[in-house]
Amino acid sequence: GASSLSQAISGQSSIAQIRLACNGIGRLGCEALAEALRDNATLTVLDLRENPIGDDGAEALATRFLSGAKKLRALSIIKCGVGDDGAAFLAE
Repeated sequence: GASSLSQAISGQSSIAQIRLACNGIGRLGCEALAEALRDNATLTVLDLRENPIGDDGAEALATRFLSGAKKLRALSIIKCGVGDDGAAFLAE
């Protein structure tokens, strides 16, 4: 799943878009993805809509990846079970 994909993209610095809608990615997959993308400076689109990432997955994205994602222009987390707590992490 997402953990295998994360291993494959780790260290890839030229990925511009990742679209993983409706893939059953949960908190653990989100954590692995965020860790793999930690040093990616080229990603402009991350589409995770309709995955059960929840607040914990949102927190992982915010703390491990988004703080350094300077070129990210679109993050889609529609229907991901992200509540107020997860949204607060992403907004920081």
